[in-house]
Amino acid sequence: AGEGTACYDLKTGKQLWTSAVSLSDGSLVINKEHIVTLARVPEAVSGNAPVIELPPAYKENEDVLKDFGIDLGKVNKMRTVPVLLCLDATTGKEVWQTRGVVGRLLGDGERLVLVMDTSETSMLQMLGGGKGVTVIRQYDIDDGAQLYSRQSELGFHAPFLVGRRLIGVAYERTEKAGLLNAGMGGGSSPEPAKGLGILAFRMK
Repeated sequence: AGEGTACYDLKTGKQLWTSAVSLSDGSLVINKEHIVTLARVPEAVSGNAPVIELPPAYKENEDVLKDFGIDLGKVNKMRTVPVLLCLDATTGKEVWQTRGVVGRLLGDGERLVLVMDTSETSMLQMLGGGKGVTVIRQYDIDDGAQLYSRQSELGFHAPFLVGRRLIGVAYERTEKAGLLNAGMGGGSSPEPAKGLGILAFRMK
């Protein structure tokens, strides 16, 4: 499939606008004024750009990482960055963007919430292992300003937004082996997660 997005009038089928941004139906929040999505946008890398230095342990295991499709030599040559992006629903023009945002996007047209599990979104934790933490952030859908931020050591499964409540299933986190541990045969099988019941966070 080609990259990009086109918007059509539902009644006439007339194309209203196009955008170079590819929208995913799994990460869209839409109201009458805005379309918000998680996307990746080009990042200009100059010769003066800062170099990302990884700990020595990762460099010593480059061959192991390549077996998992991770090439450390390309870390400083990435050409796209993750963003939380808002488009005008009428024109398709960018309204605002917040860079470096990853996770699961939730919303009801009025509230915009992002739920992240660092054991799945942090490169260092995915490589080295660990329990991770849950990070919850709320953004203003009109201008992208961050309204709320909280971290929890509990796992947070199947979150959904109901009015001012973000509700999900809490569970006790266990240690996860990272790719380095798995590649070197280290780390035991993780214990089954212990469910702790329903957990709710109050949004603004």
